[in-house]
Amino acid sequence: RYKQMATSNGDEKKMPLPRVHCFICTQCSYDTGHGPADPEMAKNFRGALKKICKNRFPRGHVRINQTSCLGFCEQGISSVIYPQRIVKTDLRPGSESQFADFIAQVLSSLD
Repeated sequence: RYKQMATSNGDEKKMPLPRVHCFICTQCSYDTGHGPADPEMAKNFRGALKKICKNRFPRGHVRINQTSCLGFCEQGISSVIYPQRIVKTDLRPGSESQFADFIAQVLSSLD
């Protein structure tokens, strides 16, 4: 699975597609029990998850990106994983490692 990509000098290069592409909503404003969550919490969640995945998985296997609202704000930080089309909700700051474990399970199911 490769995608043709144009490089900065105009040449084309084949780039491997990630086996798992995870989009994290960075606009979540779920109720924390003390009022609505600051969307910065979701951005920090994404950043921490990205670092964990970079260190844990082979280069190019997992890609973590941000997305706008997925429509599940009341359920916490939400994510969708492609190409498997898995939606995960109820993610919270501090659960990044557990979510990386879930991504590992998705990767192992592809082998």
